[in-house]
Amino acid sequence: MPAPAPAPAIGLTKLPTELLEQILAEVFPYDGPRNKRDLLATMKTCRRLYAVGQERLYRAPLQICRSDGFGSLVATLQSNHKLALAVNDLATLSDEIQAHQIVSHYSTDQERQRVWHECFDLQLDCLRACTNVSNVSVLLSTRPDTPIIASLLAHNSRLRRLVLVFDYPPSAALQEGPGDLAAFKTCLEQIAAASALSQGPPRLTRLELVPEWHNCPTPCHLGATLRGLAAHLVLDVGTTHEPRMLRCSLEGLFDNDDNGDRHDDADNMDQLDARLDKLDIVDYDEDRSSGSVIDAYDELSQLLPGNCLTSFTFADGMPSQSSRDIDYINPDMPPVPASIRFFTLFPRVRHLCLADLWHMTLPRLLTLVKSSPNLITLKLLNGRWNLEPDDLIFVPPDQLSAFEVNVAETLETLKYIEKVDLGLWPYVVVPRGGCNDDSGRVGLQGRLAERGIQLSVHGCHT
Repeated sequence: MPAPAPAPAIGLTKLPTELLEQILAEVFPYDGPRNKRDLLATMKTCRRLYAVGQERLYRAPLQICRSDGFGSLVATLQSNHKLALAVNDLATLSDEIQAHQIVSHYSTDQERQRVWHECFDLQLDCLRACTNVSNVSVLLSTRPDTPIIASLLAHNSRLRRLVLVFDYPPSAALQEGPGDLAAFKTCLEQIAAASALSQGPPRLTRLELVPEWHNCPTPCHLGATLRGLAAHLVLDVGTTHEPRMLRCSLEGLFDNDDNGDRHDDADNMDQLDARLDKLDIVDYDEDRSSGSVIDAYDELSQLLPGNCLTSFTFADGMPSQSSRDIDYINPDMPPVPASIRFFTLFPRVRHLCLADLWHMTLPRLLTLVKSSPNLITLKLLNGRWNLEPDDLIFVPPDQLSAFEVNVAETLETLKYIEKVDLGLWPYVVVPRGGCNDDSGRVGLQGRLAERGIQLSVHGCHT
């Protein structure tokens, strides 16, 4: 009996649309740029796949958009409502606007002004078309369209991650009047009002603010506006030159009185869902900010009481770095922060990163450990200790100094600790292959490793 003839093959493009969409979702599950490029290449093989894959491709359209093609992309989104509603991710929109200014050609200040306004017009058109985005970064300015942008964001119930970047006009004469935090406040107040009426987004999962050249005649009190808006707040102060930025941004964010004391209701667990969970202050540079790190920690000592943070980062954007041994101790550098009280301010923190602490001491570490018993990671990036090289001389047979024994005993009291960076210590490391070997405290690292604690500590070079 002859074998039955095989069933006729079904062409991929003849499958139902729903099945084709599911196949594309399985093959290209992520929204990364490489995934988008591969998806686009597949779509270009036939018209049917191109039609089916368009909405998936446009979920994050900026990942496949060239800087000189942003205007065309916005025109497409304006003309195709279905594609515009499919857009979910505009995380790099502010970068795209700034890049579009760079690739645009102008030879005079007037042309530069024109291009600047055209780019902001494109951004507004894009936001008007894409009303379902959950992740977006937006450029705000001194232009009168800030309330319009604020209204568009406030009435987007799907918004979860938001970055607000301020950009002054090219003309220095226009840098007067309401500035960065005023624009942020206008925007965030509308979002908060809409959210309170259940007409806007719920609490944001992440909010990032990037001010520029902040200059305020009176305190901004942005912190009160920020309360309850986001679970994770990032304040990028790398482009601001105003030492009052921390106070202007954070004052009123937490439950503390005029003396910086914690309110009695700060431990009310019913209120924790509305509190800020993570706070990152990043790219602090005392040269640019006109305020020293000492000033910053003094300000934070007054602004942070009452917090319920589980994660706090104060970072300068610099990687861990070594120091020359003869430069390690600077007798003219006062302690940072000025009071040991700062180390008592994080009762619920699990992840703590503090950069550029000078004159760190064992009592300060002990105070921090006792006040923050839930620590999982602790990083004292580029921190320097009140130590002399003789304090770190090994005591046989365990290759631990007496100081290191105290450090180990202190860290071992933390039940959940997994990773610690103790900054810079005044011991000389031996260069290997042209680089400094920063893992020279073998005894201490070995003892803590037995407890499951990964330790980093960095030495000096001669």
